[in-house]
Amino acid sequence: MKKYMYGVALAAAALLVPDMALAANLKGSLTSTTSNIAPAVTLISYAAWVFGALFVMTGLLKLRAHVDNPAQNPLKDALGRLFVGAMLGLLPAMIDFFRNTTAITSGTGAYSGLATLT
Repeated sequence: MKKYMYGVALAAAALLVPDMALAANLKGSLTSTTSNIAPAVTLISYAAWVFGALFVMTGLLKLRAHVDNPAQNPLKDALGRLFVGAMLGLLPAMIDFFRNTTAITSGTGAYSGLATLT
């Protein structure tokens, strides 16, 4: 009975948004989605840089505390914060890498990498 209700709910949702089911509007949907996501990607990039810098600074402070008193301040705290800061610093570059890999930067949402083979 539960599976039947899920099927009815899915069919009702598909009937409410028939434009999304049409292949002709897929390009327009991808284009608008790409342009609407661009400010969020910029915000995520800025936040990643700021928080990455904060984690690196606190990691360096923890590293100094470890050097001053290794018995009370374990090295894993400093290395963990340095690693998280480095990963957050790499996040904007990785976002650009994935956007460029899928060729979504032009806004068309189409993959054009194989056009040179034909």
